[in-house]
Amino acid sequence: MFNQFLFIGRVAKTPQLVTTQNGAALTRFTLAVRRSFRNARGNYDTDFVQIACWNKLADRVADYCGTGSMVSVKGRVQMRELHITDDKQMMIPDIVADTVTFLKLNRNSSDVPEEAEAALQAAEAQASESRPEDSRPPEEEGAAR
Repeated sequence: MFNQFLFIGRVAKTPQLVTTQNGAALTRFTLAVRRSFRNARGNYDTDFVQIACWNKLADRVADYCGTGSMVSVKGRVQMRELHITDDKQMMIPDIVADTVTFLKLNRNSSDVPEEAEAALQAAEAQASESRPEDSRPPEEEGAAR
């Protein structure tokens, strides 16, 4: 079986870093991905994909990505159980990032320092050296697999 996705797009909302009850870092963000074909009106449609990053990758994404940044995300689909009420639950697909490559900083903001580009390159180098299990979510009690 093969479970892998590759997206290239722009960060639509500023990534939000949280710490789980287990102490793991989790960053979620929305990625705007333009479709490769035109619709009936001759325009390109855009899909908004929810991305989840764990541990060291979560820290890096929260530190260096902002609204408008262009990134490449390589990841997988993982199903998550969402409890609506005590007797109702849903299975929600999550795109879990294994790697995030920073393609372009958002230069529209004047508060982005010149040193940020060097820091991004250093973070990308560290991310590529990270072990794959660093990006895996920790086992949660009662989580559906």
